[in-house]
Amino acid sequence: LARGAASGDAGAVAWLTRAARETATRSPEAAAELFGRAVELAEGSDADRLVVEEASSLLSAGRLRDAEARCRAALDRTPDRAVEESLRNCLAQALVAQGRTSDGLRELERLLRSATLADAERALAWAWTSMARLALGDLDGADAAAGRALSVAPDDGGHLATCIALGLRATAVELRG
Repeated sequence: LARGAASGDAGAVAWLTRAARETATRSPEAAAELFGRAVELAEGSDADRLVVEEASSLLSAGRLRDAEARCRAALDRTPDRAVEESLRNCLAQALVAQGRTSDGLRELERLLRSATLADAERALAWAWTSMARLALGDLDGADAAAGRALSVAPDDGGHLATCIALGLRATAVELRG
Protein backbone atom coordinates (compact mmCIF):
# COMPACT_ATOMS: atom_id res chain seq x y z
CA LEU A 1 0.00 0.00 0.00
CA ALA A 2 2.81 2.43 0.85
CA ARG A 3 4.44 1.82 -2.51
CA GLY A 4 1.37 1.60 -4.73
CA ALA A 5 -0.87 4.38 -3.45
CA ALA A 6 -1.37 7.51 -5.53
CA SER A 7 -1.21 11.10 -4.31
CA GLY A 8 -4.43 12.16 -2.63
CA ASP A 9 -5.47 8.61 -1.70
CA ALA A 10 -7.16 9.40 1.63
CA GLY A 11 -7.61 5.71 2.48
CA ALA A 12 -3.89 5.04 2.10
CA VAL A 13 -3.02 8.12 4.15
CA ALA A 14 -5.37 6.98 6.94
CA TRP A 15 -3.95 3.44 6.92
CA LEU A 16 -0.32 4.63 6.90
CA THR A 17 -1.03 7.12 9.68
CA ARG A 18 -2.69 4.48 11.86
CA ALA A 19 0.18 2.04 11.25
CA ALA A 20 2.77 4.73 12.02
CA ARG A 21 1.06 5.67 15.29
CA GLU A 22 0.86 2.04 16.36
CA THR A 23 4.55 1.57 15.52
CA ALA A 24 5.91 4.81 16.98
CA THR A 25 6.68 3.62 20.51
CA ARG A 26 8.33 0.37 19.40
CA SER A 27 10.12 1.57 16.29
CA PRO A 28 10.26 5.32 15.76
CA GLU A 29 12.44 4.80 12.66
CA ALA A 30 9.74 2.68 10.99
CA ALA A 31 7.07 5.15 12.13
CA ALA A 32 9.02 8.03 10.58
CA GLU A 33 9.12 6.18 7.26
CA LEU A 34 5.38 5.48 7.37
CA PHE A 35 4.58 9.07 8.32
CA GLY A 36 6.91 10.29 5.56
CA ARG A 37 5.02 8.29 2.97
CA ALA A 38 1.69 9.50 4.36
CA VAL A 39 2.95 13.08 4.04
CA GLU A 40 3.88 12.45 0.40
CA LEU A 41 0.38 11.16 -0.33
CA ALA A 42 -1.60 13.68 1.75
CA GLU A 43 -2.76 17.01 0.45
CA GLY A 44 -2.78 20.49 1.98
CA SER A 45 -3.08 21.01 5.70
CA ASP A 46 -3.37 17.26 6.32
CA ALA A 47 0.21 16.87 5.13
CA ASP A 48 1.43 19.64 7.46
CA ARG A 49 -0.25 17.99 10.45
CA LEU A 50 1.41 14.68 9.59
CA VAL A 51 4.83 16.33 9.32
CA VAL A 52 4.62 17.07 13.05
CA GLU A 53 4.28 13.36 13.79
CA GLU A 54 6.95 12.45 11.26
CA ALA A 55 9.40 14.94 12.79
CA SER A 56 8.61 13.69 16.30
CA SER A 57 9.33 10.13 15.19
CA LEU A 58 12.59 11.26 13.61
CA LEU A 59 13.47 12.94 16.90
CA SER A 60 12.68 9.77 18.85
CA ALA A 61 14.78 7.74 16.40
CA GLY A 62 17.77 9.99 17.09
CA ARG A 63 17.71 11.51 13.62
CA LEU A 64 18.00 15.01 15.04
CA ARG A 65 19.14 16.83 11.90
CA ASP A 66 16.39 15.20 9.84
CA ALA A 67 13.80 16.22 12.46
CA GLU A 68 15.14 19.79 12.40
CA ALA A 69 15.05 19.90 8.59
CA ARG A 70 11.45 18.60 8.43
CA CYS A 71 10.31 21.15 11.02
CA ARG A 72 12.03 24.05 9.28
CA ALA A 73 10.68 23.07 5.86
CA ALA A 74 7.14 22.83 7.20
CA LEU A 75 7.48 26.14 9.08
CA ASP A 76 8.53 27.80 5.82
CA ARG A 77 5.13 26.86 4.38
CA THR A 78 3.43 28.84 7.18
CA PRO A 79 1.08 26.12 8.47
CA ASP A 80 -1.90 26.83 10.67
CA ARG A 81 -1.22 28.08 14.19
CA ALA A 82 -1.62 24.77 16.03
CA VAL A 83 0.68 23.00 13.58
CA GLU A 84 3.23 25.82 13.84
CA GLU A 85 3.26 25.52 17.63
CA SER A 86 3.84 21.76 17.50
CA LEU A 87 6.59 22.20 14.90
CA ARG A 88 8.35 24.84 17.00
CA ASN A 89 8.25 22.56 20.04
CA CYS A 90 9.76 19.68 18.05
CA LEU A 91 12.34 21.98 16.46
CA ALA A 92 13.39 23.29 19.88
CA GLN A 93 13.83 19.75 21.21
CA ALA A 94 15.91 18.79 18.16
CA LEU A 95 18.15 21.83 18.61
CA VAL A 96 18.67 21.23 22.33
CA ALA A 97 19.40 17.55 21.71
CA GLN A 98 22.06 18.57 19.15
CA GLY A 99 23.74 20.75 21.78
CA ARG A 100 22.45 23.96 20.20
CA THR A 101 20.78 24.89 23.44
CA SER A 102 20.64 28.66 22.96
CA ASP A 103 18.95 28.22 19.56
CA GLY A 104 16.47 25.78 21.07
CA LEU A 105 15.75 28.15 23.93
CA ARG A 106 14.99 30.96 21.45
CA GLU A 107 12.46 28.70 19.70
CA LEU A 108 10.86 27.81 23.05
CA GLU A 109 10.61 31.47 24.07
CA ARG A 110 8.99 32.26 20.72
CA LEU A 111 6.55 29.40 21.26
CA LEU A 112 5.69 30.56 24.78
CA ARG A 113 4.70 34.00 23.42
CA SER A 114 1.84 32.36 21.51
CA ALA A 115 -1.53 33.38 22.90
CA THR A 116 -3.21 30.29 21.45
CA LEU A 117 -0.95 27.66 23.00
CA ALA A 118 -2.97 25.03 24.90
CA ASP A 119 -2.16 24.49 28.59
CA ALA A 120 -0.64 21.03 28.04
CA GLU A 121 1.60 22.36 25.25
CA ARG A 122 2.51 25.45 27.29
CA ALA A 123 3.45 23.26 30.27
CA LEU A 124 5.62 21.10 28.04
CA ALA A 125 7.29 24.15 26.51
CA TRP A 126 8.07 25.46 30.00
CA ALA A 127 9.46 22.05 30.98
CA TRP A 128 11.75 21.98 27.93
CA THR A 129 12.73 25.59 28.71
CA SER A 130 13.73 24.44 32.18
CA MET A 131 15.89 21.71 30.66
CA ALA A 132 17.56 24.17 28.28
CA ARG A 133 18.25 26.65 31.07
CA LEU A 134 19.72 23.91 33.23
CA ALA A 135 21.99 22.86 30.35
CA LEU A 136 23.17 26.47 30.10
CA GLY A 137 23.99 26.54 33.83
CA ASP A 138 21.12 28.89 34.74
CA LEU A 139 19.85 27.12 37.87
CA ASP A 140 17.51 29.92 38.91
CA GLY A 141 16.03 30.16 35.41
CA ALA A 142 15.65 26.38 35.24
CA ASP A 143 13.87 26.29 38.58
CA ALA A 144 11.58 29.18 37.63
CA ALA A 145 10.69 27.58 34.28
CA ALA A 146 9.99 24.25 36.00
CA GLY A 147 7.70 26.07 38.43
CA ARG A 148 5.83 27.62 35.51
CA ALA A 149 5.46 24.20 33.91
CA LEU A 150 3.99 22.80 37.11
CA SER A 151 1.62 25.74 37.51
CA VAL A 152 0.06 25.39 34.04
CA ALA A 153 0.18 21.61 33.56
CA PRO A 154 -3.38 20.32 33.36
CA ASP A 155 -4.39 17.42 35.59
CA ASP A 156 -5.32 15.43 32.51
CA GLY A 157 -2.65 15.40 29.85
CA GLY A 158 0.16 17.25 31.61
CA HIS A 159 1.99 14.21 32.97
CA LEU A 160 5.08 14.45 30.77
CA ALA A 161 5.56 18.13 31.55
CA THR A 162 5.05 17.48 35.26
CA CYS A 163 7.56 14.63 35.25
CA ILE A 164 10.19 16.68 33.40
CA ALA A 165 9.65 19.73 35.61
CA LEU A 166 9.88 17.78 38.86
CA GLY A 167 13.02 16.01 37.68
CA LEU A 168 14.66 19.29 36.69
CA ARG A 169 13.69 20.93 39.96
CA ALA A 170 15.31 18.04 41.82
CA THR A 171 18.43 18.34 39.69
CA ALA A 172 18.65 22.09 40.32
CA VAL A 173 18.35 21.52 44.09
CA GLU A 174 21.02 18.83 43.95
CA LEU A 175 23.39 21.07 41.97
CA ARG A 176 22.93 23.85 44.48
CA GLY A 177 24.06 21.44 47.20
